Parts: sequence; C-alpha cells; structure tokens
Amino acid sequence: MQKRTKTAAELEIEDCPSYNDLIETHIKLIRQMREKVSAPVDTMGCHMLADGKADPKTNRFQTLVALMLSSQTKDQITAEAMERLKKEGCTVENFITMTEKRLEDLLKPVGFYRRKAQYLKRVALILRDEYGGDIPNTFESLCSLPGVGPKMSNLALQIAFGKVEGIAVDTHVHRIANRLKWVNTNTPEQTEQSLKELLPKSEWGAINKLLVGFGQTICLPVHPKCDECISQKLCPWIDLLICLTTWPNTNRVQICPRNSNKMSGPETSDDRVAEDQAKKTDLSSKYAQWERLAKEWEIPEEGESGGVDSMFKKIYRDATDEVEKSGLKDLWALIDPIWKFEKEELVNYMAKRVVFESEDIIAFDKPFQLAVSSGPKDQAQLDRIFQLLKERIAPGIDRLYTVSPLDKSCTGVMIFAKSRLKQLELKALLAEDKFLFRFRCLCKNIPEEDKARISIPLIKVLKGSNMKLCPLIGTASRYEKVYHLNTDFKLVNECKPVHCSVVDAFVRRSLAHLVRSHLYYGLNCPIVGDQKYTKAHKASNPVLPMALSPNAMTALSLRKNDLRKMPMFMHCAVVHVPETKSQKMVLIRSEMPSFFVHALKRLRLLKK
Repeated sequence: MQKRTKTAAELEIEDCPSYNDLIETHIKLIRQMREKVSAPVDTMGCHMLADGKADPKTNRFQTLVALMLSSQTKDQITAEAMERLKKEGCTVENFITMTEKRLEDLLKPVGFYRRKAQYLKRVALILRDEYGGDIPNTFESLCSLPGVGPKMSNLALQIAFGKVEGIAVDTHVHRIANRLKWVNTNTPEQTEQSLKELLPKSEWGAINKLLVGFGQTICLPVHPKCDECISQKLCPWIDLLICLTTWPNTNRVQICPRNSNKMSGPETSDDRVAEDQAKKTDLSSKYAQWERLAKEWEIPEEGESGGVDSMFKKIYRDATDEVEKSGLKDLWALIDPIWKFEKEELVNYMAKRVVFESEDIIAFDKPFQLAVSSGPKDQAQLDRIFQLLKERIAPGIDRLYTVSPLDKSCTGVMIFAKSRLKQLELKALLAEDKFLFRFRCLCKNIPEEDKARISIPLIKVLKGSNMKLCPLIGTASRYEKVYHLNTDFKLVNECKPVHCSVVDAFVRRSLAHLVRSHLYYGLNCPIVGDQKYTKAHKASNPVLPMALSPNAMTALSLRKNDLRKMPMFMHCAVVHVPETKSQKMVLIRSEMPSFFVHALKRLRLLKK
C-alpha cells in the first residue's frame, strides 16, 4: 500500500519541541488558514472604514470613531453606520454642531448607540479644545477620552500613526489565546500583558487582525469548526480531551467536540473491533506525544503535584466548560465572571456599563450575580467600590446614593443619585408610585390571559437571612407588614411546543421579589432559573415542579440536574424616571444580556 505523504501542517506539528515553538507553530498554521478564507475584519474592519480621500486629521478622527462604534457591535453594522456618518459629514466640527438625537439616529442599530452618541459629542469637544481637532498620539491620552479603552487606543495608534505600543485584545484574541493555552487569564487586560511577554514585538501589531479573522471564520465562540482547522492536532482545547476521555482505567464521561457526532455504543463485528484497536494504538502514541509536550511547557498549578496528570486535570477543568455537550455551559460562557473580579477590574467593568447620566442621576446596567450589598467577603460587591467608581465616572461628587437597587440574580437598570438631596427626592417619588419599572421575564408555562393585573396582598417571610414575599392568608398580625402592590403583566411571546413564554411585568416599585411572587402565585408562571419561588408558604412539597417541558430541555440542551444551576431570566429593561424640573418622564433602557438572548433564540421566543 502506498504510504501517505504528510501535509505541511503535520510536518509543522512534529517540529515543535518547546512552548515558544508551539506558539510560533500555531501562528504559522493560523496564517495559512487566514490566507485561504476572507473574514469580515478583512473588508469591514476599522482600518478600512476611514475616508482615504479626506485630510489626515479627518482620516484619523474617522478611524477613532469607527473604533468607538465597533465595541459590542458586528463589523457589518459598524461599517454601515460609518457610511451614514461619512455621508452626513464625519468631522470634529460636524459632531459638535450635530444634535445628540440626530447622532443617535445615524448610529442606530450600533450596540449602546445612545451612550456612544454622548461619548462622541464629548470626544469631539475635547479634540477641538485640547488637541487642535486631531486625535492624540499617545496611549495614555487616548485612554483618557470618554468611551475609549486600551484596545481602541492600541489600534488607533497602529492604524492612524503606525505606532505599535501594545497588543489590541478583544473578545476573539482573549478567547483564542486561552483556548490554545498561550495564557491563562480572566480579562482582556491580563491577556494583553501575558501576550506582550510571550510574543516578540514584531508580532504585536499583526496578532489582532490574525486572531480576530480566525475567530470570525473557524475558531467560533460557539460550535467552532474544528474539522476545518489544520492545527487541531496541536490544539489543547480539543485534542487533550480526546486523550483524557480515552485514556485507560478512567471513569470519566466521554466528551466530544461540539461539532462532532455523539459517540456510539460498542459493536461486536470483527471489523469494528479491529478499528477500535487501531484507534487505541494511535491514541496511546498521541498520549505519549502530549506527555512530552506537557512536561516541557505546562507549569503545574500551586498545590498540585505537577507533571502530566495535574496538567490533564487542569486542561480537563478548563476545556470541559466549553466542550461538554451541555447547554448550561453555553449559558454560563456568556456570563461575565464578575464574582472573580478584583476591585480595580470591577471598577473598570462597571465604568463601561453606564447607560444613562444627567446632572443629578446616573444609571448602570447591572450584570448577573453582582450583589449591591451584603455579599460574601470574597466576591464582588458594588458598595465596596463606590468611592473608586465615583472617582472614575463622576469625580466632582461626594459619593453615589442608591435609589433603585436590584437583586443579585436580576440584571438591568439600576439607578443612583449624585447627591443626598436628589436621593431623598427620588425616594419620595418612588414611595408615591411615580416611577414605572418594566421587567422582562422568561417564564415556565403560558398565562391564560394576554394582559391582566395581579393584586395579591403579600407579606414578608424571613427564614434566617432568606427573605420571601408570600400571599397573605387570613389576617396579618400586627408585626407583619402587608404589601398592597400591583403587577401589570403583558404577554410578549409564547411557544406552545416548549411550554414557555416571555412576559413583561410593570410595577411601580423596584421590587424584583414583587414580580417573582406575583408571577408564581398569581399566574402559575414561575420565572425560569428562580430557585426561591418554587414552593407555597409553609408547604412541605413543591406546588410546581422545577422541571421544564421535555421540548424546552432539548431546545436548551439541558440535563435534569442542570435546572438548579440555571441563571435567573429576569431583566429590568426600562425604567421611567419622573423629572421634577420638566415634569416629564425620562426613559432609561438596558439591553438584554447575552445569555438571556441566547436562551430566547433556542426556545424560538426572540421576536425579530
């Protein structure tokens, strides 16, 4: 039989004895793949969006604008928005004279377009007053501009001035660098520092476009095309899992890459037995190859014995979070791990999540699992960083004053006052039911009515530190406070096959427990992921089972035990705030988090 000739990629893989050589080989193979496939970043990246015929100052300004718009936005949408801006006149002078409303209309549907319109107006004024209408040419000065972060600053210097002073790390670079085990980091900032130590400076400028294009075409965030990747034999993310799950004398559950078929059961034919034996032999040799590589470039974790076994344990822990066939992993992969953040990381993170700011108030888009107060000592908590956050976003005030907080498991709009006087004023309006909150909820079951009002009186029930609002049965004691509050609900969408619905709940108080209790006791529609409102008060057995319908479980790729680990799907989407001076209502909005949108898509509940 004729011997098969090895490909260039296989020859590259065989010649990588050290960790640095491994990274260099990865880069060479990724370059080969990028040369064959065009990615959106190649034709619609920020380096392509400025007007080449404009004067140098305008060209550089347009580059900065494109970079500011690209955050949390697809390349195609950014390119379309830039075309609209250039037709209108994308210059510093035009941005200063243009109304904020007109700028918002031109930016829409760019992610966070309202906030970005505010940033662009402020940046234009700063550039005119402090830099002569041009963008600054230093990293520190660029980072000081509103809405401009380290990634944008590095790219602006590189594109506009040809200066490479750092590595631009976005979500693609951060994800791929961790998948390939170049780094082991939690934030893009940490990834940049690690990559600067690993890569020669000659690679700093090119690595962003290289990995972004690779992440857009092959190494996708979800369902990566591993079969098309010529470096898969040298990829720890996929190949080490195969070794782990087939290594003799282990009891681990077998795991396949997302894009592969589920492993079939054993067959008894002689041909199948011979094929299995050949695979085992091949995997044994592959294990030996990885053992050699692991000893050379993997550093054992502190507290572990080291060597290939500890390396496999670490890779197994990291990689199964992304590869295991569980929809729960997909959901949690879309949630930022704020509970791991240090104080400075959390300050930077929350400073970017301001969704509204005026003279007196400021509103944030609260992420999932961020406690405002009373959180564990070793986890992120908002009131612990108030002073640091205040110095970053509003240095001229004394402190931030809470007006409408949210539960730890709830996401969305959270409002603070900039003065004690404004806080008292807003609290008084809140007590008079002048506010209006709209919570969007993913519910199990479908309500019988499309619209209705729930007016069940509730009492607060405490069990240790656990609080719950339960229906008042009979007469309340003099020690019990009764909440006579209403919840108006509207059915937004339903899907009968999965027996789930999306409901908008309107309340006058920022009490997430009010909505959770009324939807459960009043509609028989508990919120998906709510672990508290599953039993009636003083009931020994659950009134409603936690399990979703079989179709919903299949659509979300969930296993039975995953339900207790689900995030809660409750989002404060809109708050109507009364403005005392103009006697009008100010609307503050927050976009649904990624994990919420992902679940709605899988359940066919996302309205187009």
